[in-house]
Amino acid sequence: MSKCSYDPRIVEGHALGMYHCPECGEMVVAGIDHPDYSAPMEIQEDYLEVCDPGDPSVGIQSATWKITGGFIFENEVDREEFREAIQQAFGLQAENPQVAFESEIQAENDMWDQAAPDDEYPVG
Repeated sequence: MSKCSYDPRIVEGHALGMYHCPECGEMVVAGIDHPDYSAPMEIQEDYLEVCDPGDPSVGIQSATWKITGGFIFENEVDREEFREAIQQAFGLQAENPQVAFESEIQAENDMWDQAAPDDEYPVG
């Protein structure tokens, strides 16, 4: 929902209380700015990857696991706690598991795409 144009500050000086906004129906408090519900209140990730670099010097190959299905976190703290839990779980299988969420992987890919256009490094 985009920010509602109704301004509950117009009733400043009246008894303080909550009521339903006549325009959008959200709860507002008399005399206080209307909350902006246009910003997402949760973090959504479609997948995450767990990577372990291994140790080729002793014959341990790198490994990558991709976990899909979608994840929704209420805030950054919840997402970081989940990351730590996944790292701990994969620590039973991998020496140094690193967890990257979709948004982080995409941001890194975008950075590389901007840094070097494909035509500068021909394949073949």
